[in-house]
Amino acid sequence: MSEQVDLQILLREIRAMRKELATLTTVIAKDKIYDAWIDESTAAQMLNLSSRTLRTQCKSNKLPIHYRNTNGRHFQYSRKDLKEFLKQTSTSL
Repeated sequence: MSEQVDLQILLREIRAMRKELATLTTVIAKDKIYDAWIDESTAAQMLNLSSRTLRTQCKSNKLPIHYRNTNGRHFQYSRKDLKEFLKQTSTSL
């Protein structure tokens, strides 16, 4: 009888952990979508700049956009930062 009770308790805990894991997975997926990285040419087109100008402006902190260097030559830019920057500049015009 006590083994049966222990199994029922264990099953309840497993179900609760599954629900929590599903919630965490959803939150992580939404975060990755929200803060995805986009390639340099796409980011430059969004800002109507050349790729070289975009890279130079970001490196010198003149544009508030996070970037990363993926393999020494390729740069990627934060989609979230680009959208926020475009939103700020469009409202200030």
